[in-house]
Amino acid sequence: MLLVVHAASADPSAADIQNAYKNELWAWNDHGRCSRLLLCATYFDAWGANITFSDGSIVPFAHVQRLTTSAHDCIQNAKNALRGKPPAGNGDQGEPPNKGLAVQWVMASQIHNPPLKEWMRTHPDAVIAALNMIH
Repeated sequence: MLLVVHAASADPSAADIQNAYKNELWAWNDHGRCSRLLLCATYFDAWGANITFSDGSIVPFAHVQRLTTSAHDCIQNAKNALRGKPPAGNGDQGEPPNKGLAVQWVMASQIHNPPLKEWMRTHPDAVIAALNMIH
């Protein structure tokens, strides 16, 4: 019975995706630099232990800082992380898509709002679904 309940809740709800999308769209349109230096200099790995996705994958937080990056650039960094980086040649392996880092960059776009940032940590599948809707 527990497996059935867990499987049924694997996909994010439409309301959760809409909540993530609304906040990601706000960030996508905010080109102002992060001006709260102490807050923006916080390393992502200070935000918690891990992000757990509905597929069972667990991703640790990265040792990365937002610094003065705009919220728009945070969303662009998230989109780039989600795409990965193709090999550049000369033995370069490129980088595979990194949905954990993508969620962390979206969280960084909301660094001024700790409850929302935490909600995003606990709803990573909704964050990824909404990120795919940003163009």
